[in-house]
Order: sequence, then structure tokens, then C-alpha cells
Amino acid sequence: TTNIKQKLKNLSNELRQGQEDNDFIETDLQQWTQKLEELKKELHNPTTVAIQEDSTPLITKICIDCQDTPDVFERFCGNAQIKENGCLIVKDNSDGHTAIRGKNEYNIGRHKFCFRIEQLPP
Repeated sequence: TTNIKQKLKNLSNELRQGQEDNDFIETDLQQWTQKLEELKKELHNPTTVAIQEDSTPLITKICIDCQDTPDVFERFCGNAQIKENGCLIVKDNSDGHTAIRGKNEYNIGRHKFCFRIEQLPP
């Protein structure tokens, strides 16, 4: 109906413009009459609309099963020892840098690590 409404508005504007300008000929009248007949047919024979329902959703449900597996220490570089099945790192009292790596790999996202320093060298 919006399409028919727009067509009627356009035709009405054409007719008004022709009347105001007083500048139309017989072929213009024939075209306007033809457009009116076409609009009349559209009003009496509306377009058939069929709605088909698809059982497949447009947006599929995505489930992410994230198992919270605790990370354990696996490798280190420097003066340290891995103890308690990878849950504890013990660094000796020597100065220097020690690097410690976990078993899991993290490529993207945010990850939280909790650790505690129980004893600082004097």
C-alpha cells in the first residue's frame, strides 16, 4: 500500500502541475488516465504475500564451554625449583632474574594470575 500511496501522490503532483501550468496535451491526459487505471487494478487486485517459515534460525545459538583449568608452572629460566606438582616455585636467595612459564598458552583475552611472595630476601 505504501507503493500505491506514493504512485498516487506522484500522479496527483503531475496533474496539479499540468493544471497550474495550463500546459498539457491529449497524450498527457491519456498517460494520466492509463496510470489511474493501473492504480485502480492494483487496489482491486492486491499483491499476494506468502510467508514461509524456516525452522532454521537466522542466528544460530553459539555455546562456549569454558572449563576452568588451573594453570601450573611448567618451565623456568634462572635459579628456581618447581614444587608441589607445578603449583609452587621456589627461588633461591641469589640475585638475578628468573623467568617462569605456565603450562597453558594464552594468545588472546584477559587472564588473571594470583601469586604470593612469602619471603623476601633480607
